[in-house]
Amino acid sequence: MTDSSNMISNRYDVVVLCLSHFAGGMELDAIKMARGLAGANISTLLVCKRDSFISRQAQQAGIQYQEIDFKTKLSLSLIWQLRRIVKSGHVKNIIFLGTSEIKSIYFALLGLPQVQLIVRYGTTMSSSKKDLLHRWFYSRVNYHLCISEHLRKNIELIIPIARQASIGVIYTSTDFLPESPVIPIKKAIHVGRIANGKGQLDALIAISGTELPLKLVGAENDPSYLAQLKAEIQKRKLETQVELIGHHPHPQKLFHDASIFLFPSHGEGLSNALIEALGNGLICITYDNTVFPEFEKLGFHMHIARDKDVDHVRELINMILNNFNQEIELARSNISLAQAIFSQKNETQRLSEILR
Repeated sequence: MTDSSNMISNRYDVVVLCLSHFAGGMELDAIKMARGLAGANISTLLVCKRDSFISRQAQQAGIQYQEIDFKTKLSLSLIWQLRRIVKSGHVKNIIFLGTSEIKSIYFALLGLPQVQLIVRYGTTMSSSKKDLLHRWFYSRVNYHLCISEHLRKNIELIIPIARQASIGVIYTSTDFLPESPVIPIKKAIHVGRIANGKGQLDALIAISGTELPLKLVGAENDPSYLAQLKAEIQKRKLETQVELIGHHPHPQKLFHDASIFLFPSHGEGLSNALIEALGNGLICITYDNTVFPEFEKLGFHMHIARDKDVDHVRELINMILNNFNQEIELARSNISLAQAIFSQKNETQRLSEILR
């Protein structure tokens, strides 16, 4: 459903606001969140950028949504359109996925203290926002929502949290495919956009000298890094061992052809791909950084290599291949745990507890 006068004449308990034009984890999370809240009979409107990935996906999924047309992250057009939606829809809560448009949101909500602003964070941040200007804009935030304990610690360091504001953690939900019998197979897969820091280069180096085949699945948006990967494949003579798949709309459908999820990423806020792999019973290998140790604390069986130690990753691969059947059984125990912790029902219930 697109922009219409009928839509904003309705009353909405929640606006899920994501103004990104990209197609990635945060954008999919916004769609899942809006769908989950609406499915729990919470009146919800998804607000997104015009002609974006989110708007197209929302239309296909039958989610009630409204588009906003703007060119810059701080703009009168964005402020006016968002304010109009909030006032006309008698909105009680806004859940904002992102940070870039916080200035426009601040001005859009001036004089509307009855609206609770929840900012949801999904990415590790490095640059401090605790200068005077950012303290002013973030003073409007009522609740800082993080998708992992790692991110909670990161946000407390980076973002100015007003004295009257709260901060908490709610794990994002994942759409798992229906479980089907998987025949154990000594192959590995990596899922993530092709970009520096996502771990594809580390994965290539780690399998060098082993007989483990590897599929790299992800959007090829970084030509220079892609060229580096191809050069490394040629240098190490891995042409018959590594397959570059590119973007795939449903990476989980490729999990039937692999039993090892090789994910030596240099850092993640949570990682949908890892959650999907755990929920499908793949043997998972990561580095010891950012959010990954948190999965072990949650009770998952996985292998965590020393951070950026490719040789240690290779040692873990060889250990897994030598104890393959046992590792398969241990990985299968992750399935029910992942599907419980990262369920839509769990996320929606936790969200409903912080709404006005």
